[in-house]
Amino acid sequence: MLKPALATFAALLATAAPARGQAPAAPLDSMINAFAREQNFNGTILVQDGGRVRFHRGFGLAERAFRVPADTATRYRVASITKLFTSVLVLQLAQEGKVRLGAPIHTYLPDYPGPAAAPVTIHQLLNHTSGSRTTTGP
Repeated sequence: MLKPALATFAALLATAAPARGQAPAAPLDSMINAFAREQNFNGTILVQDGGRVRFHRGFGLAERAFRVPADTATRYRVASITKLFTSVLVLQLAQEGKVRLGAPIHTYLPDYPGPAAAPVTIHQLLNHTSGSRTTTGP
């Protein structure tokens, strides 16, 4: 669930998108800049529309300990949060019948060279129960 401030920002962005042929009611950059300032936002915002970059800017600090400013090239450490998004996407694909959770890794990654390609299933990966070794021994 989005934080209330981010949910409000997302709603503002959606309403700021102009209809075809119309100019936006408020310039996108001033709306985003105001939001970032009011929320003391640290990070990078990229807004694209039809493949065209409409806004791209870093705000605040990328690394607080060393006071490194955020910019458009900042690489953020996202840690394990991407596992949640990946799991949701895989489960959606399974629900659509495009991925079988009981299938081994090599079904979907045929070029994967690791020893776990055959014995480890997608379900085990999602449950973090595959381990780092094959199932043939300790």
